[in-house]
Amino acid sequence: MKTEDVVKIDLGTHIDGYAATAAHTIVVGGKTKGKKADVILAAYNAFLAASRSIKIGSKNQDVTA
Repeated sequence: MKTEDVVKIDLGTHIDGYAATAAHTIVVGGKTKGKKADVILAAYNAFLAASRSIKIGSKNQDVTA
């Protein structure tokens, strides 16, 4: 890996029939610019929008819609 590479670390498991996942995206060196930065910011903003639609009793398909 070199400076400004975008790296995603993703971990998932099933525990007693329930799925649990966690993911984190990092930039090697801590900073980037241009299209890479734009894509990371767009993904972050999409996450914020999706997290606002999460409600008790809702399903994944409700959030992704």
